Amino acid sequence: MKTIIEDKYIIFLVFSGVVGLFTNIPKEYGTYVGTGGWVIIIIDLLLILPPSFAIVWLNKQYEGRIIPEYLVEILGKYISLPINVLYFMRYFMLVPLMTRALLGMVKSTSLETTPFWPLAFIFLTCACYAAAQGIKSLSYICQFFILTALILSSILFFALLSKGGFINLRPFFVKEDIPLYFKESIRNLRIFFGAGVLLVVPFSKKDNKKTGKYLWIGYTIITLFYLFVFWGTVSVAGINQTVLFDDIFFIAVRSVEIQNLEILKRLDGFAIAAFTFTSLMMVAVDIYGAAVIFKYYLEKTKMPKKITFSFSCITVSILGFILCILIPSTFALRKYLLISYKISWVTSMILPIVLFIIVKIKMRINTETSQQN
Repeated sequence: MKTIIEDKYIIFLVFSGVVGLFTNIPKEYGTYVGTGGWVIIIIDLLLILPPSFAIVWLNKQYEGRIIPEYLVEILGKYISLPINVLYFMRYFMLVPLMTRALLGMVKSTSLETTPFWPLAFIFLTCACYAAAQGIKSLSYICQFFILTALILSSILFFALLSKGGFINLRPFFVKEDIPLYFKESIRNLRIFFGAGVLLVVPFSKKDNKKTGKYLWIGYTIITLFYLFVFWGTVSVAGINQTVLFDDIFFIAVRSVEIQNLEILKRLDGFAIAAFTFTSLMMVAVDIYGAAVIFKYYLEKTKMPKKITFSFSCITVSILGFILCILIPSTFALRKYLLISYKISWVTSMILPIVLFIIVKIKMRINTETSQQN
């Protein structure tokens, strides 16, 4: 049986898989429904829970195994191959895309003259090292960086809400917009995708009895995080400015100063650090996910099994670095992100539910067959 993590680390792995560079959240949730964007966040939480619990249930049914291993048992050798490739693409694509998005923001705000490739190399090297340590050590690393990011973000949220105007958050809810809330929740559900990382985390029925509880806690923290990002930004910038800029959160942070902090009264550094930590952990868990699937097929070759995982992490990171450098423009980045979101719809929403139904049906058939015998 593979390494089994404690239930509490599910909180940090899910947060790492879902929350990355969150500067565009206020614009995404406010563009069509204005100050009612918080309603969409709540609806998205409710929509993402069923497939996420299905993922946990599947991994607990196939104890000590992960998706590339038990897919063969569920769907057979030939059908499982393209699905595994699809999951590999889901993890791998976010490695160069998230790296490029984060470093593009960092360069435009604080490191304008620094060449892009050294930043990408250092960032991906750190992410690769974290992923190569294995799921248990990676969960510890996620815990440290996510807790640090949450502390820094709490300072930002407090500053934004204390300096912003409550009037900018009104109207809080518009009854006539209820159909629009549900429509927009589907469009923005991609911002909650990321629990698919649990598909490559082995579970045990004995040792992971409170998995559902901690998964719920993780999503609750993520939801509160998104709510404070949205409310804090809108309270300072107003809804009209919020929908104009992708990085409006960072713009709002730069407009706020806390005099009592003296040399730290400008909060730019806090924001950049929080963005960097959350994005680093997202890239690390995606490298891990892609490497695990790659390793599964490498083990079928003559390569020594002891080096397959480290080799897989390094290979994924090198390919991610090359693609990150080759992305020509922001327009191309958005185009590739759109493709990755479409893949995530299949891998995070549709496939977990389909696999859950198939396994349930198989279990029902086996139960009826054993009773008849």
